[in-house]
Amino acid sequence: MDFIDRLSEKMDSVTSLNLTIAEITVFEFTRIDNTPFRAPRWCLEPSLWHQWDTSNITSLTLNCVMHEIPSLECVREILAGCQSTLMHLTFEGPVPAPSSTPLLPVPLPALKLLRIFYSNEISGLVNLIHAPDLGALELHDTCMLEFPNMGSTDEVALLDALRPSCANLVILTITGLVGCPIAHIDTFYQQMPCLLRFFLFSAGPQYEDALFQTTARDEGGPVVFPQLVQLAITHTCPVGLATLLTRHNAVPGLFALLDLQISSRQWGEAYLSGSPLVAVLNRAVEGGMKVTLVHEEGLMDDLD
Repeated sequence: MDFIDRLSEKMDSVTSLNLTIAEITVFEFTRIDNTPFRAPRWCLEPSLWHQWDTSNITSLTLNCVMHEIPSLECVREILAGCQSTLMHLTFEGPVPAPSSTPLLPVPLPALKLLRIFYSNEISGLVNLIHAPDLGALELHDTCMLEFPNMGSTDEVALLDALRPSCANLVILTITGLVGCPIAHIDTFYQQMPCLLRFFLFSAGPQYEDALFQTTARDEGGPVVFPQLVQLAITHTCPVGLATLLTRHNAVPGLFALLDLQISSRQWGEAYLSGSPLVAVLNRAVEGGMKVTLVHEEGLMDDLD
């Protein structure tokens, strides 16, 4: 297309680019210096992903449009080009097919934010990423949200691949993950001693159980996420929430949980059933915790 030819002539002065086709972001980057950027020649043929020069960029979004899905080898090459500078990485859409040969992970020492919206097997792509200083992680199984019986089947491999990058994680968002045994979730959570904020939406009950520690295996054991100050769990039924709040705010040396978001439906069910959660939440509010009730349509009320 002539557009890319004209754009290429001006790339020496470009520091930020967001390329969108049919309201879908195809490629987005922000560069930290004045290094010339080489744009590929875009035509009606499938995109030549390997022609994008990603050296020195700090923010990268890859969205696989229609059938133009890059190979894992190509994704690795893209990441390797900016491995020392990349700070924010987002991947959206179908994941490339597994590679026929093993691929070594790319060290991304500057990466702080990783966001993945996926609709099929994701662990192969995640295995390409090693981010020891990652601060925020978002995992969204978009296929499960639209087709509940067709979620990803490789959650064990996904969590195992992410564990080495979670030691310094402070923000975790999980949406739509449903198919992982609790033992693997326990191990995954234990890798995050510094976690401050946890957002858990439309996840399987085993993700709640690993958080709430409601089974006998955890009696008297360490509390998961000892520094947690904010929890949002608005699309589930957290039967162990009262126990979590009681333990978390009673154990010496733990951060106090200051901010809680639950759905108004959960609050209504707890109130009508006489659940101990009502008394626990009332005491928490009196003690200074902010409790927000989220309605189905997204409106919020403070519990006071």
